[in-house]
Amino acid sequence: MRGMNALVAWAALALSAACGPTYATSGPTQAPAGATHGGVVVQGGNTHFAIDNQSSVTVCYVQVSQTVNNNWGPDRLGSSETIPPGASRYWTIDAGNWDFRFLDCNRRTLMERRGLAIDGGGTIVTFRRPE
Repeated sequence: MRGMNALVAWAALALSAACGPTYATSGPTQAPAGATHGGVVVQGGNTHFAIDNQSSVTVCYVQVSQTVNNNWGPDRLGSSETIPPGASRYWTIDAGNWDFRFLDCNRRTLMERRGLAIDGGGTIVTFRRPE
């Protein structure tokens, strides 16, 4: 039952905005359903960062780094994974300030944000359209 409540809360946060990106900084402390199909540890981790792709574009690359870093670091999806339209992806990360960007399969930036504060409740970013 507790897992179902977390899933319902996660889904409600992901569907809460009508357009553009949504940042939900409160919500379940348990992994949403997406964790069962590839939740990769970004850097240790005590909270979560999730991407809900509600756009018509496949996200092929996700780069996430702590705001204090000057480099993006490696692609978090790896060589064979993408986030197709309608899908979600979950990572475990440490609470703090993070930069992220999503790229299409031609490595064009779809969305980029810097200094996103992620607290112990985690964050779900709903991607609705390229910027």
